[in-house]
Amino acid sequence: MLYIHTVMKAMIAYLSIAGIRFSPDELTSVSSIQGELVMKEWPGHDTFHSPIRLARLRSRRGHALRPELLPPLFGAQVLRITGTQLLICGIENFVGKQQIREAAQTWMAKLS
Repeated sequence: MLYIHTVMKAMIAYLSIAGIRFSPDELTSVSSIQGELVMKEWPGHDTFHSPIRLARLRSRRGHALRPELLPPLFGAQVLRITGTQLLICGIENFVGKQQIREAAQTWMAKLS
């Protein structure tokens, strides 16, 4: 099995919340979150037992346990826009009382 693990310093601006896209007016005021963008193949436990690409944004604090700054994206797809800009799309899970809800999420990433 191919295992890929990539870590990059990045500024992430998320373009929707809970599957609802921001309006053009709201997009101008979206703040970016700085951290380590971690992309890796997660051994899948899906129906096909295939690996799933996972995208996470973690704090850049030393080697200690680094908390996640945003919920992870499952099945992440990456589109390079320019040399340092990426568009990352995937599925974000929202866990509520006894339900798990999935929503499409898009991150705009600027690598540093």
